[in-house]
Amino acid sequence: MEEICDTDNPLFKKYATVEDPVPDRISLHSTIPIPTPDEPPDSILDTLKSWLNQSLWKYFRCDGDSRWIRTALLCGDLKLVHDGSYMQKLNPNICSAAFILKCNRTGKEAIGTLVEESKEADNYRAEALGAIGGILVIMAATQCPMKYKPCQAFWDNMGIVKHASRHNSPIGEKQVHADVISLIKQYIRDSNCPISYEHVYGHLDDILQWDQLSETQKLNVRMDALAKRALMAAITNRDFITSIFPFEHIVMKCGGQKNHSSPTKAIYRWWGCNTARRLFYCKDIVKAQYFDYIYWDGMDHLMNKKFPRMFCNFLTKHVSRCNGSNYFMSKWDNTIKNICPACGNTHGRDSRGRMGETTEHIVKCRDQGRTEMYHASVRKVTDWMEEHHTDPVIIELVSA
Repeated sequence: MEEICDTDNPLFKKYATVEDPVPDRISLHSTIPIPTPDEPPDSILDTLKSWLNQSLWKYFRCDGDSRWIRTALLCGDLKLVHDGSYMQKLNPNICSAAFILKCNRTGKEAIGTLVEESKEADNYRAEALGAIGGILVIMAATQCPMKYKPCQAFWDNMGIVKHASRHNSPIGEKQVHADVISLIKQYIRDSNCPISYEHVYGHLDDILQWDQLSETQKLNVRMDALAKRALMAAITNRDFITSIFPFEHIVMKCGGQKNHSSPTKAIYRWWGCNTARRLFYCKDIVKAQYFDYIYWDGMDHLMNKKFPRMFCNFLTKHVSRCNGSNYFMSKWDNTIKNICPACGNTHGRDSRGRMGETTEHIVKCRDQGRTEMYHASVRKVTDWMEEHHTDPVIIELVSA
């Protein structure tokens, strides 16, 4: 059996194998089309459209046909500037970024915005999103290996600059926003175009006149304003990117949610959530189907940043129904009697059929002193609610 191949002849479009030939006769055995190497799309926009997650490019605009980006990189005329925005009081779970690639020679621009909704949102993540957007465009423009000159990138966040400058170094296990930081490093390593990183001071328009700013500083100010507008528009229209990025090698999820930072912290939180769900269900505190309706992030904020530590301990003991009332203490100390020291109740039962000084009995105890203390506590709560214009129906329910 022989193989016939003549790829230099344009008429030949297939490889062929034949049976052992004899004079003046050839028997065809099999054929296969000649494979042709895949050529990258000529248009940078087409390349971006061929990648995962098109929500990244919904608000990307480019002067001309985008080929000038590749030319600018070959000539060393391209500049990348980006900035982020995070307005915690407006919405603590949303951050945005704007980036611009500009040709120093022709003045042509390519501009994009990214707005993400995430519980991990902050200023740092916003800056990282801008870096991802800009570097991906550079990668799309340099799919064909050529002698590209370094692209200058300017960011006003020193943390991002340091990570980008050390793109071969690993990140720590506790690194915040590890998903996007590792992607920045990966994109820079995989890019056919070298990228140099420099820091530019942000918000200089607050202290300098516009004509006193350098070209790079002006671009930074423009991206800062654009990121803010994009954030407010996205909040109004509920229009956010999907947090899945091209060429992301590893994605870790806990409970179906993508992990953005420390794997250890994410696993611990996920395990703790499942444990608490089972505990609260077994103790008849919260039904399992209602557990996820509780605002746990708000509780976490209160318990770790607002309440004193001893009050947190007190609250935890009461919620878990293992507090220092005589009902519980009598179980591990035989010298303690399960009797209410205020009213001497030994026979009355609470709603769960328990006798003695339970947590519920302490709240409902008919002793005059405890009753006055209860009403005083309720008045403090309702007074605060009135000062903060709480719905009257809710105030009435608390007062009842």
